[in-house]
Amino acid sequence: MCSIKINSTPPISVLLVATLIFLVACTHENISTDKKVNIENSKYIVSLSRAREPYSKLLFLNSDGALLQSYAYKGYSINSINYFKGKLFLTSNRLNEHYILDSNGKIEEYSNENEQKNNKYSASWFTRKGKKTLIETVNVGRINNEYLSDVIYSYKGQKKRSTLVNQYLNGALDKNGKIFVESYSENDKKNGITIIDKDSAKIERRINFKNSFTSSSGELIECNNKIVTYGNDNSNSSQNVAAKSAIGVLNSETYEVLEYLFDKEKIIFSYVYKNDIYIITDNNSIYKFNDKLEIIEKKEITDKTFFANLTGNNYTIRKVICSDGIVSVLYTSRKFDVKNLGFIAEYKCDDIGLLNKFNINLKNEKMWLGEVVDFIKLESAASG
Repeated sequence: MCSIKINSTPPISVLLVATLIFLVACTHENISTDKKVNIENSKYIVSLSRAREPYSKLLFLNSDGALLQSYAYKGYSINSINYFKGKLFLTSNRLNEHYILDSNGKIEEYSNENEQKNNKYSASWFTRKGKKTLIETVNVGRINNEYLSDVIYSYKGQKKRSTLVNQYLNGALDKNGKIFVESYSENDKKNGITIIDKDSAKIERRINFKNSFTSSSGELIECNNKIVTYGNDNSNSSQNVAAKSAIGVLNSETYEVLEYLFDKEKIIFSYVYKNDIYIITDNNSIYKFNDKLEIIEKKEITDKTFFANLTGNNYTIRKVICSDGIVSVLYTSRKFDVKNLGFIAEYKCDDIGLLNKFNINLKNEKMWLGEVVDFIKLESAASG
């Protein structure tokens, strides 16, 4: 499975004008710890939270998109949810207050770094699932004129930690005994990929593409023994003849890099399907590449519903998940409508033809949610 997060931490100005989110009926009450939750029976689990108020919700949806259950708790700015070892791990990018929820309804708060547990502002950049571990990140902050970020994971039965200096972390991938971290570096003012050896927890090297914006999305997607990333050059105007976007491939063994530039179109998102790389661009095109970045096919998206969802500035894409031949996209409304807040759309991987659309409406909610959002798709429910 690959998952792509888009606009996961939009600027405050955008939040106040643009982003509004999504989902179901439930009152603003505390949940008792003995309330069972439908984790395993869910196809999608959606996380909604306020950025500056202790109000978060989880929404459990079945394969038809119907709401099985909602669960409210006092979380701030929950930007990452991960299903790991039968539990949901809920991570905040604002406070050092994170949560674990099990199917019995037991929820417990935890710190992502023991030494920082008394510092409530030592929050997380994000949390990702790795190989038999969670990759947790800590936004430690500036110490002795250096900006520190920790990457924490388990390997060979031991807890490991690596500290990255003057880097702002965006994404991570666990592959071939390494952890690949996409970040922006204060040192050279560029985006790039830092490679950490999992056994020693030492930084092995830093990889930069020719164009810094090539990895600016923060997304790292597996394709064979390669890692796919992409990004848009948002500094370009419509009159600029320079490249507007790029896709990059990093060989996870040799560290060889490849790039392909798009001159007149921007990338909306990318995913891997049947060992080929797919790129969706804003000129209504689907590109299919092999892992050598050779174009296999380019075609128009014939199903107009995909771009219809984006026109008129009505909706924004928040995250994309690709698994089992389906691209699942979480859209949220840009309007301040607490009742009709967004939907999940499922598309075919090969042509972005619409399969299903799950509208999710609030009925009794009075709080505006959507400043911070995430969603996951459970593999156990994916087939039915």
